[in-house]
Amino acid sequence: MKTEKETLRTEAIFSEDGLHRYSQLREWDKKMPSAMVITIAPSHQSNLQYDLTNVLVMNQLIELGYGSYYAVNLYSKIGLSHHLKELATGWDEAGDALIVEQAGHVDQIILAYGSITTKKEVAEREKLLLEKLQKHHEKIKLLTDDKQKQGYHPLSPKVRKMWRFKNLEI
Repeated sequence: MKTEKETLRTEAIFSEDGLHRYSQLREWDKKMPSAMVITIAPSHQSNLQYDLTNVLVMNQLIELGYGSYYAVNLYSKIGLSHHLKELATGWDEAGDALIVEQAGHVDQIILAYGSITTKKEVAEREKLLLEKLQKHHEKIKLLTDDKQKQGYHPLSPKVRKMWRFKNLEI
């Protein structure tokens, strides 16, 4: 009989009022490369809960040889609906500053928010965040499929089992 043990460290950073989750770190091997995965918005407040997106992200990153990742979002407000009225207040400068800081500590930044950027307001938010990440442009990749024509969210059936990346032109 053989017993295998692993330790998973989690750490989340929230706004003082608890309305925004700026970042969530999941680390299982410090010696391996680290990633930042940018999705749309956090779905829950707990540092210990996993939603399906987190499970898929972590499984794919393990397969790709990563040892940790920061889960960050275009919008940091917890429980945000995708209604345009809410999007305007769905992020703040403190969250963006943290994303830029943490981007300096990772090997790759993966844009995994899918086609939501076809909405004008979301495209403007994406542009603003990417401008702030400009100094890390060589690390930025778009999560895509084998055709590499568009970006995908990790929940998309086209990328659930295998991730591919495309360089992003900024």
